[in-house]
Amino acid sequence: MDLHIKAEAALHSRVGEIDPHNFDADGPMFTKIQLPCLLRPGGCILVTTVEEVHIPMFFSGLIGMRSTWARLGLITPPTVADPGFEGTLTLELYNASPNAVMIQPGDSIWHILLVSTPFELSYTGRYQQQKGLTLPKQL
Repeated sequence: MDLHIKAEAALHSRVGEIDPHNFDADGPMFTKIQLPCLLRPGGCILVTTVEEVHIPMFFSGLIGMRSTWARLGLITPPTVADPGFEGTLTLELYNASPNAVMIQPGDSIWHILLVSTPFELSYTGRYQQQKGLTLPKQL
C-alpha cells in the first residue's frame, strides 16, 4: 500500500546537543511548517501520513521508500510498524543529495509491506493511536 503525506510537517532545527532522555520537542528542536517545502541538502523533516494504518496481530509493517525518491537522494531510516499499531505514521526524510528537493502534500514517498511474524506481539508504546504529526517523546 502506498503512503501519502499530509501538509503538516516539522523541520529539524539546529540546537546544538540533544539528550533523548530530557528534551522539549515543542521547543527550538523543530519548526512546524506547512508543505510544500524545498528540502535543502542536509535538511531533515518529519511528515505524517494521510492514511491511518491498523497492523493486525501476527504481522509487522515494513515501511520502505519508493525508488524515485531514493534516486533523488532522499533517505528514510529503516522503519517498522509493530503488530497492533494503529494510527497515522510520522516518518523522517533526510536529503543526502547536493540538490534541494520539493516535498508536496499528497506525495507518495513510501509504501508499507505487511510481513507475518511467528509470534504474537502487541504494540503498546507511546505512539499508539497517534493522529497527525507527532514529534518525538522522551525515552
